[in-house]
Amino acid sequence: MSGLFEHGHDGRWVRSQRHYVDQLVHLAARLAASVHDRDENEIRATLATCRSLVPPRGVDGEDALLIALAAMVDPAQSIRELVAWTAADGGLLALLPARPVSYPINPAAVEMAVQGELPAAALNPVELAEVVLTLTRDGRTVEQIAHLLDTEPREIRRWAPDTSELHAA
Repeated sequence: MSGLFEHGHDGRWVRSQRHYVDQLVHLAARLAASVHDRDENEIRATLATCRSLVPPRGVDGEDALLIALAAMVDPAQSIRELVAWTAADGGLLALLPARPVSYPINPAAVEMAVQGELPAAALNPVELAEVVLTLTRDGRTVEQIAHLLDTEPREIRRWAPDTSELHAA
């Protein structure tokens, strides 16, 4: 079980932070290459893969990706030097892919997540909102939902129907 999992502080097997970081660095490099190649489909595919990674408990996936990308930047270069290659095509704004207008709901994914068999990272935003709504209606707290979906409570609060009711443990 080495590599993907390691012994946690309590003796249980937990997801290896090293394995996660190795995957994330590879994906960050792939994302950078896709942006430089102006390949919108590859950008979307890489971002989707990044979002599907399940970070170890206590690690925010979005923060981890941003930090991995920042680590790839030479701080000795000026901002102008770093983005000069984008100027000919309209700057950074021209490189941003449009968000999908809608996300399809996979009822099986929603049901699996409600049962605790699928983590939040494997759901699209609409599915995650549906799962949080369902679990909230069942009387679960933010912390319980976060634990069930292997994510952080602040992520659940983003999708909670009424966060004032969900702050209590």
